[in-house]
Amino acid sequence: DNLSISTGSAMETGEQPVGTAEDISHNKATAKRKVAVAFGYIGTKFSGLQQNDGVRTVDEELEKALFKSGCIADYNHAAGLQKINWTRCSRTDKGVHAAINIISLKMMRSEQIDILDIIRSHLPDDIRLYGIYRVTKSFHSKQMTTSREYEYVLPTSLFRSRAQNGSESGTGDRINDSVVGETQDGNLSDVDLERFNSILSGFLGTKNYHNFSPRISSFDGSAQRYITKFEATSVICHHHDLISIAIHGQAFLLNQIRKMIGTALALYHGVLDVDLLHSQALFDPCKSFQLPMAPSLGLFLRRPFFRDYNLKIGERTDLQKLDFVGFEREIAKYINNDIYKQIIAQDDHEQEFTKWINSAILNPSLAWNNFTVIAKPAPDDMPKKSKKARFRQTWN
Repeated sequence: DNLSISTGSAMETGEQPVGTAEDISHNKATAKRKVAVAFGYIGTKFSGLQQNDGVRTVDEELEKALFKSGCIADYNHAAGLQKINWTRCSRTDKGVHAAINIISLKMMRSEQIDILDIIRSHLPDDIRLYGIYRVTKSFHSKQMTTSREYEYVLPTSLFRSRAQNGSESGTGDRINDSVVGETQDGNLSDVDLERFNSILSGFLGTKNYHNFSPRISSFDGSAQRYITKFEATSVICHHHDLISIAIHGQAFLLNQIRKMIGTALALYHGVLDVDLLHSQALFDPCKSFQLPMAPSLGLFLRRPFFRDYNLKIGERTDLQKLDFVGFEREIAKYINNDIYKQIIAQDDHEQEFTKWINSAILNPSLAWNNFTVIAKPAPDDMPKKSKKARFRQTWN
């Protein structure tokens, strides 16, 4: 009765023959099983993960490949993703990559031992399929995810102006005579890296991130987010000196991570007063700041975690834990050979990071320290949201 799924390593995308109409019938009433699909993607040419009419999305390409492979029936394909209980672990934004992400759905049972290869034959080159897991009937990709780890990669040249001009941290004085050059490279010094990590540590714990995401009330409980890791390290990849920033938290709001990165760089360069971080003013529900947002280019989902679900299923032999054991090397290779390479190549061609830091962080016409006061609503007017509504506020 179990769903027969192979979990071999990914193969090169290419046209392969699928089963005949007798082997796979889209219209036949076939038993469905709840599964979790593990995959990665290069987000450059996608308008995000979630299906959105009129634009190319990861959801659309995955659903199309599953349908062509006989995993989704005609009548379910026509009815939309809700019909098959399609849920997403992390809803990444336009241009954001994923080393590994998870969607869950009710999939038609297949006895074909090469079903993964058949699905891969219908996927574009910028989506990598790792495997398919049998999960419990109640499994929900988003709600079962206990935490998520993202990574943001950027060139060390974005830190150069502060070091070369000798600006003191935390003064709030804008660097007017410094523009980051396109040819600056080399590792960040241990002292400067330590100072940057000191800034990142100010984001740890539970804080109100209403200033880091649009369309959310500062007094809405869903603005509270818990960050357990925000740490930078120096790396050399494909002959480029980079800073890799790891971000680990329960869940993230729309644009939250990109604004965290942009704000951290503004604090590092002294164009945003570091006292606003230390005093928690940036997280004050009564203060509204317009904060810089880093490009989507450097951001990718490294992996989701399913701690509670894995504990729940215990040692059941009919289910697989979502710990991605067996895929570690393949995922690491995908990060290095595909995601890092794409970020570096795109920035070398478009100079997006350099253009952004010069126009957003080092632009003397912008006043990042300014804020407006938000009046606290009366108790009866405070936002009241159900648990289900708070889930809808979560983006990443």
